Amino acid sequence: MSVDISKLQFVTEFPIDKIVASGTNSITNPGFSSSSALNGNITDLQIANPYGQNAFVKYVWSIDGVNFNSQDTALIYSFVLTPSGYPSQTQGAYQATTAGVVNPTYIVFQTFNDYHSNVSINTTTNVYTYTAYSLTFTIKWVLYSIS
Repeated sequence: MSVDISKLQFVTEFPIDKIVASGTNSITNPGFSSSSALNGNITDLQIANPYGQNAFVKYVWSIDGVNFNSQDTALIYSFVLTPSGYPSQTQGAYQATTAGVVNPTYIVFQTFNDYHSNVSINTTTNVYTYTAYSLTFTIKWVLYSIS
């Protein structure tokens, strides 16, 4: 889906809003794998700001290139946690989310990836065993002038 800036400039709640730049960028977040903890991984995508001024950023993002989410969406999923010597439990966690900021020099998107396989924990040694899954984030963004 391409963004037609000339049309989007007139689709606004406030007539002062003006789209000044747009783009589509991708970044791969490899996830986090550790034998001592379950943590998500944050990867930054830094883009030169083509407008060169402060602006508001609006964007949608996807981890499959087809289904796009609003900028305030956090995807969730479940996995099975199996501690040795105890019953397995189904746990919920964040799979992925994003954040975006703009300054006159850069547009920065942070991607969060906590997607992984089921988890086994050795309760004697406190060693976690799981596989982190890599996610490729596609971000379609527009900048709105604030003046």
